[in-house]
Amino acid sequence: MDTIKLRETITRIKESTEHRKETDESGKDISVIISSIRHAYIRGDNTQLKNTIIKIKNSFLLNWRKEQIPFVASVVNRIDLKSGIPLPILSICGKGTQEIRFTKYLSYFLDQNKQHGLQDRLLEVILNPECKRLGLGEDWQIGCEVIPEIKLGEVSSGIGSVGCFADIGIVGNDYLIVIEQKILSNESNHPNSELNQLRRYNVALENNEDFKHKKHIKIYLTPHRKNSNSISGWINLTHGDIINRGLVLLKSSDLPKTGKENLLRLLIDLAVGPYEMVEDIVDEINVLGNRIITEEFNLSTFIRFRRLIDDNRQFIELLMEG
Repeated sequence: MDTIKLRETITRIKESTEHRKETDESGKDISVIISSIRHAYIRGDNTQLKNTIIKIKNSFLLNWRKEQIPFVASVVNRIDLKSGIPLPILSICGKGTQEIRFTKYLSYFLDQNKQHGLQDRLLEVILNPECKRLGLGEDWQIGCEVIPEIKLGEVSSGIGSVGCFADIGIVGNDYLIVIEQKILSNESNHPNSELNQLRRYNVALENNEDFKHKKHIKIYLTPHRKNSNSISGWINLTHGDIINRGLVLLKSSDLPKTGKENLLRLLIDLAVGPYEMVEDIVDEINVLGNRIITEEFNLSTFIRFRRLIDDNRQFIELLMEG
């Protein structure tokens, strides 16, 4: 081994070890190994140096398997391809699935009068943070009406008026919650108005006698975070936000079985989106996980496995929880 590279390797191992707690047994082991390498190198004892390097490798593999294999095994055991997984209803249709179907799907689950098995619990857990900040009462969700494609009003233009319809409206006695969702598109323009979509909606609400005196919560729902300066005063919630809040409900011990199964599919749909990749992701994670468990250590295999897990964290968490 090149002496310069050996010194660099020893230095890196030492620096890594110094970040570990003194009570960490593996850290103590590495400290002893570093000391042995240094003494063997100084004495020119190639046999001891070779044995010490082997000891480093074996120690690393032992600790790695102890720390990582239980997690990998839990993922593989939960994703059982033979018995199947709770596939999302809309995501498997791919990019041809229109955004309006995802919106109608979400509005169905927010409606406490529908037979999804969740009553008003999903509505509450998803929107409670915003409702509390607005100062609504504890039971704000009781008796509210969920309206898909709600008309917010009209905006005047030089050649007439432009109708403004939002994806979902939730109407209570003293409040209105508006949700506009975008998945594969951006705000729409209108040839008869210079205002962008969200600004048109703002003006329509200000001029609507039915809504102007109510408290407003305006939510712009997207797969990924938007620049707050670009959404005209609306609250940007992401699908990830919805999933995190929905996971709280999914973990409830008193959630009915049917409600839990329905909620799981909805959240997976939001986690994956209309991208035709659900089964490919699951299949690759399963194959790589089994290789990690049954074969010799391969760093590239593990890195690919971890990257898939990290890139699809919420999806995997939903499968593990479901």
